[in-house]
Amino acid sequence: DFIKDVIAMLNAEAAMNEDKFIIFGVDNSKNLKGIEARLWRDDNEWQNLIKKITPRPIDVRTGTVEFDNKLFGYIYISPLNDEWVYEA
Repeated sequence: DFIKDVIAMLNAEAAMNEDKFIIFGVDNSKNLKGIEARLWRDDNEWQNLIKKITPRPIDVRTGTVEFDNKLFGYIYISPLNDEWVYEA
């Protein structure tokens, strides 16, 4: 599912020249739940999944941020990824 979500965002023509984010720790009703730090993957694991996308995206970053005493994870997809069409 992660690879499909990243590919969908990479191929989103309407947001081609914009920053894109996938946020972990927010539910479908936009409630801020947070994540458990021990369950967050290391960046190396995320990058190994991203390697399965062709052409290889050149700027996808991962990380965490604390907000309201809760931890959230994010995947940042840069507008520098301007190839067309990305696929698995």
